[in-house]
Amino acid sequence: MKLCQREIEKLQLHNAGFLAQKRLARGLKLNYPEAVALIATQIVEFVRNGDKTVSELMSIGRELLGRRQVLSAVPHLLETVQVEATFHDGTKLITVHDPIARENGNLVLALFGSFLPVPSLDIFTENNEDNVIPGEIKTEDRMVILNAGREAVSLKVVNNGDRPVQVGSHYHFIEVNPYLTFDRRKAFGKRLNIASGTTTRFEPGESKSVILVSIGGNKVIQGGHNIVCGPVNDSKCIAAMEAVRTRGFKHKEDENAREGITGEDYSLTKLIPREEYANKYGPTIGDKIRLGDTNLFAEIEKDFAAYGDECVFGGGKVIRDGMGQSCGHSPDGSFDTVITNAVVVDYTGIFKADIGIKDGLIASIGKAGNPDVMHGVNMIFGANTEVIAGEGLIVTAGAIDCHVHFICPQLVYEAVSSGITTLVGGGTGPADGTRATTCTPAPNQMQMMLQSTDDLPLNFGFNGKGNCAKPDELHEIVKAGAMGLKLHEDWGTTPATIHNCLTVAEQYDIQVNIHTDTLNESGFVEHTIAAFEGRTIHTYHSEGAGGGHAPDIIKVCGVKNVLPSSTNPTSPFTLNTIDEHLDMLMVCHHLDKNCPEDVAFAESRIRAETIAAEDILHDMGAISIIASDSQAMGRIGEVISRTWQTANKMKSQRGPLQPDDSDNDNFRIKRYVAKYTINPAIANGLSRYIGSVEVGKLADLVLWKPSFFGAKPEMVIKGGDIAWANMGDANASIPTPEPVIMRPMFGAFGKAGRANSIAFVSKAALDYGVKALYGLDKRVEAVDNVRKLSKLDMKLNDALPEITVDPETYTVTADGEVLTCAAATTVPLSRNYFLF
Repeated sequence: MKLCQREIEKLQLHNAGFLAQKRLARGLKLNYPEAVALIATQIVEFVRNGDKTVSELMSIGRELLGRRQVLSAVPHLLETVQVEATFHDGTKLITVHDPIARENGNLVLALFGSFLPVPSLDIFTENNEDNVIPGEIKTEDRMVILNAGREAVSLKVVNNGDRPVQVGSHYHFIEVNPYLTFDRRKAFGKRLNIASGTTTRFEPGESKSVILVSIGGNKVIQGGHNIVCGPVNDSKCIAAMEAVRTRGFKHKEDENAREGITGEDYSLTKLIPREEYANKYGPTIGDKIRLGDTNLFAEIEKDFAAYGDECVFGGGKVIRDGMGQSCGHSPDGSFDTVITNAVVVDYTGIFKADIGIKDGLIASIGKAGNPDVMHGVNMIFGANTEVIAGEGLIVTAGAIDCHVHFICPQLVYEAVSSGITTLVGGGTGPADGTRATTCTPAPNQMQMMLQSTDDLPLNFGFNGKGNCAKPDELHEIVKAGAMGLKLHEDWGTTPATIHNCLTVAEQYDIQVNIHTDTLNESGFVEHTIAAFEGRTIHTYHSEGAGGGHAPDIIKVCGVKNVLPSSTNPTSPFTLNTIDEHLDMLMVCHHLDKNCPEDVAFAESRIRAETIAAEDILHDMGAISIIASDSQAMGRIGEVISRTWQTANKMKSQRGPLQPDDSDNDNFRIKRYVAKYTINPAIANGLSRYIGSVEVGKLADLVLWKPSFFGAKPEMVIKGGDIAWANMGDANASIPTPEPVIMRPMFGAFGKAGRANSIAFVSKAALDYGVKALYGLDKRVEAVDNVRKLSKLDMKLNDALPEITVDPETYTVTADGEVLTCAAATTVPLSRNYFLF
């Protein structure tokens, strides 16, 4: 066959497309990946038939599926489908715009070549679901004033050339094409008063009036034809006009030019509707964005943009030499990468800003651009600066999963493609100990795990086994590289091991993570709490079914020295949660289904009442962290999605959570994003380096389209490098033709992963020299500042209710209030987005 890579990937596309056809043929409404796959697959097949042109196929692509054949969110999610295929005259790009454009599709065409039965259109009823528009932006019905408060002038411009001239918003107007005739003296120090990144076109012979505004910032002109090349002042103006004359640039005095101040003289003022502004540059202050297909709306609290001076990249746009890109500033002052006009969703706030990255760190948050021509610039675009266009995108900190069973290396790729950039846990591979517990027990195993992850573009930290009533072996594993210790009931979590483990941890300033005693063998939950002796501890499974003291481990969520986390298989509590758990538990914990005691042990951990309470405790901020429990009763690729599913469910069942009367979900959103970003960072001693979108931290950032937020990221930036991203056919003429797959990028290859990521160890291991001893190329840092923590250090999740659990009915109360909620029958961020 001699297949090349693009042919192999087209086979993946075909498999997905044929699967979608089978689902369509049996009357299922297609979701986003199914609809894309079917349309792209059929286009490729029609190309193979050889009797259609590109133009004809662009039209046919809009006929295949209608609104009744897809889920109600799909027309909003699916804007275009692109694919390349081999025609008689070679490989060509086919773009299908607005592919879901009619009520019903042509199912004969949609199933052509599949030999599947064509179903009746009657089985595809109207969508009666809630008309949720994923990622929708709600704007106020008012205008945005651009370039307010600036000197402005209206000039007549004539194109005396024989070809059209198009001038961008930030091009210094005195420097434009010599064949444009206008008053260049009055244009000195000015540019077009149009929306940033747009252009004005002058056809040959055309006469047109334009409004110019003064440039901002330091008012220094660079670039163009070098007519000015310096500050805007009278002497430079005289010299510039002499250059205009001697170099043959057309100039004509305009005695009738109207002059004034924008915002005061409305004939000189540029206004655009807020909806148009949001579509160009992303939402601004007061606008709201729906997160994915959830019921959560984030309102922009602050916008660092200067209206009219937004940095936009592209042909004829702003980030060009002497315009949005500075000229002549020190290279030390410019940034490696700038993400423009992005909406940041972080525990610190929900705001729109440019994000500057330098040397792998978040170096600035605010307004990027050229300080010579723009107001309010605190980060410089230079010739050495890359740009990532963040307009219309959401940026979050990379997620931290701090409950990882390192059962297989493949979980790394599942994690990073979902938006996780840091993995903390333990294990050695698919050993039975690792399948059940997050421990890397032996020093040589700790060395192996640090070495095996050295090239991978994620941050890693490994916990040693803490189950020992004597300290010697614990000292050994901490010095070998353990960043924390794990107590697990499967190894015997007794008061003696708890006491010893915490005592050792106090010596090294590392965290202790505990999975308590489901059997109540050594005592009840109050005995375990007493064994903590008021010392800081991170309690895994502070939840309804994951393990630990039955039935009331959830009480620890009200203890001040406890940092509680839960795992994601029970978040949120849904219709099928209980039924899946028994077999899940039997496999993970090496139990025998033929042994009544093992079955009783398993069943004691699965309680609908406490699972329901878990959701509410998350919403109250009483459970501070959410993590996966990867392949050991948890799903590593769903840490983020299940967090937002829980928030969505709680809003539906408990109503708004805002501390004030504002019409948004910002407080709830910040509370929930903190659960997988800053709080696991604080709890594990990593917050100096990661966990939030703040200056000085590692640039571990995740970019999302609002419509896909929480489900599938667009791009994962690791230590300032693009490590993972959606990418299409590598042979294609552009990056977007199908199959678009979340793939590793250059930041994930070669030595890049070592440079952009951190291996976290104890300070004792760092001082011992494990980096050199193990031959690690990755940056190695010590965890710190964990032994003095309390629940009050958990950002936006520091509630300390008094919790009780009835030992017979399992009824949970917090401060006397019964905590119960119904199981959800549907959740967002699910069937709209995933093929399986």
